[in-house]
Amino acid sequence: MIPNQDEFWKKVGTNVREMRELKGFSQKDLARKVRYQVSRIIQLENGKQIRNIIFLNQVCNAIDTNLDYITTHDPFIYMKKGVGDYSI
Repeated sequence: MIPNQDEFWKKVGTNVREMRELKGFSQKDLARKVRYQVSRIIQLENGKQIRNIIFLNQVCNAIDTNLDYITTHDPFIYMKKGVGDYSI
């Protein structure tokens, strides 16, 4: 099933929040790392549609993941080496 846009962005926001927390960053820490205001991080994590792919990519780099992972949340593929310890 293909999610609608609202569901998609909510899932992206949830995935970003989970990875940020896994890294031990606060929203403020992440905002500093990507040089954006905390309000942008809050918008992203709350599922607001982000039309700036550069911002989204910067967030992914700061939390050691990538766009594929935060859009699919598949722990077995697309994560950078050394991030997360997932086993079956």
